Amino acid sequence: MCAEYVGELFTENNTPNIAAGIFRGLNYNFSTNETWIIDAAKVGNNTRYANHAEPPKDNCEARILLVNGEHRIGFFATKKVAVGQEILLDYGKGYWQHHPELSG
Repeated sequence: MCAEYVGELFTENNTPNIAAGIFRGLNYNFSTNETWIIDAAKVGNNTRYANHAEPPKDNCEARILLVNGEHRIGFFATKKVAVGQEILLDYGKGYWQHHPELSG
């Protein structure tokens, strides 16, 4: 695993930073399942800056894991990633369907 996506845990309907994020064109929300979202807008690490890239330009994938009864998000390299290289993952079609305001 390269890193873990961390942040505050909220329910799908109770994420306080989503309106401000949409206004600024930013989104740090990552769904772990149908109910819970990790929001890294205020509390997080550098994984929140991973950018979207479709294959074959992506170099990482996100996996939702169940660890000690909690859903966690791990980022795993799919290619060799050099120190200082940007982490790129495919956000997936579902992301853009739920966030059309961010699609450019």
